[in-house]
Amino acid sequence: MQRLQGLSRELELSAQTTHTGAASVRALDRIAVSIDGTIHFIIAKEIDYLSASGDSVTAHVGTTLHTLRKSMSEMLAVLDERRFARIHRSTIVNLTRVVRVEPYLHGEFIVVLQGGAKLKVSRGYREAVAERLGLGAG
Repeated sequence: MQRLQGLSRELELSAQTTHTGAASVRALDRIAVSIDGTIHFIIAKEIDYLSASGDSVTAHVGTTLHTLRKSMSEMLAVLDERRFARIHRSTIVNLTRVVRVEPYLHGEFIVVLQGGAKLKVSRGYREAVAERLGLGAG
């Protein structure tokens, strides 16, 4: 019964809408990806981070990489804003995967994810990311 209640709560959360600017967009709980001509789905909350890769985005899910034919802005618009944040112009991170924060050069810092990946948070995103992680401003 507890498992059912937990799943129900999780479904409610994933069905809530995300507000981006003036438009309201429903946060996706899974992302379609084409693998060898077949459409597969990756669970959004299982994404560790997304990185810009030319005209597309690479989703890092554990040790697996998925290429998505979307822009970073398009991905940010459809992901749950409570879970995902832009930390650099070329990186979006799943904040629930962050296990440690390390200082870096010139006011920047590094977030270390559960799988060990280290990602730089640029100065332009530092304050917003620090606040989202509960670190306070800068």
